[in-house]
Amino acid sequence: AVFGQHWPDVLAEKAKQIIIPIEFDLQWDDEHISREEGLALFDAFASKEKSLHVNSGRHKELPRFEADSAVRFFARHLGGAVTASA
Repeated sequence: AVFGQHWPDVLAEKAKQIIIPIEFDLQWDDEHISREEGLALFDAFASKEKSLHVNSGRHKELPRFEADSAVRFFARHLGGAVTASA
């Protein structure tokens, strides 16, 4: 699963039950979700395989390459082919 930019209070308890591989995106300068809340949510996931992608920028400034990374993540875990983005 790929997570990011979710409100921590909504997902925190459920995160403890998520054990599948995850990729987690965090905007370092997010005006809605503090760094501490984002890091705490990442830590709450019970997954043994999880990666944290942190980028500078505000909530709506997630870089396009993170979408490409999510596609590669799903292809790797679901066995599909990856095509280059336009």
